[in-house]
Amino acid sequence: DNNYVDCGNDTSLNITNAITIAMWIKTTQNDQGWMIAKYGFDNIGGYGLCIHDGKLQFTTKVGNTWDDYQSDQSINNGEWHHVAGVFNGSTKALYIDGNLEKSKPYSGSLVSNSDPLFFGKSTTEWPNPFSGSIDEGYIYKRGLTPEEIQELYQAGLFGIITGTVIDITDTPIEGAIVTADGYSNTTNSTGGYTITLAIGNYTVTASKTGYYPNSTTAQILENQTTTVDFILSRHKRKLPVARPVCVTGIAILIVVAYWRYRRRRRRMRSGGFIVLVPGLAIEWASFIYN
Repeated sequence: DNNYVDCGNDTSLNITNAITIAMWIKTTQNDQGWMIAKYGFDNIGGYGLCIHDGKLQFTTKVGNTWDDYQSDQSINNGEWHHVAGVFNGSTKALYIDGNLEKSKPYSGSLVSNSDPLFFGKSTTEWPNPFSGSIDEGYIYKRGLTPEEIQELYQAGLFGIITGTVIDITDTPIEGAIVTADGYSNTTNSTGGYTITLAIGNYTVTASKTGYYPNSTTAQILENQTTTVDFILSRHKRKLPVARPVCVTGIAILIVVAYWRYRRRRRRMRSGGFIVLVPGLAIEWASFIYN
């Protein structure tokens, strides 16, 4: 609260043709507090978005006339709201939580100034600091369409996915990786995990080395917790494949060795035989010496 950021006075911030200021805020402030302002003490010109009387106010200046355009809806209830002020060159509009709150015809060139841009307050002389929280603040040098404002709003909505990862014996698996379209979390000693995600549909996968991965789909809803549990099965061990042993070559070697033996022992009287069966060799012999 009451903190601010001085963004300086870069020439890119001197916007005159069209502008969109968008952000998420949370506040209970009722008096005037500037979320963003390039608002000169010399009153020359500028632009800004603030809380005034608990409502959203978008301030600009065209020619010699300041315009403080204020919402009908109060947003100082301590809840997060997405707010936007849009000027597209012909229309000025206010958006709250992605929806058009009000609009009016408004044309001309915005009057710029040489003062710095502040997040969280206005000028040093008239600071009027904002009391609350600001997140995802944007300034565009064009007027965003209603569809684009809705996309910004949707992108800032979050939900939670949580659950456990176990094996087929109901034993928690620690160290498993649970991923959801690029976001991930590692399970703890009880197999639990938690991931915060923008709302939408996701493919969620649990995996760990030595286990088959498991995937499912889940829908993440705004400010809600979705439970997705996984059961992983271990990889099956592959049994060795029995390979036939060919002994034909062994049989041939036995035959060759036998006949060589006969030639070397010419004086030896011998008798015997060899029986060859495809893939098998059996030798029987008897020797009688002179």
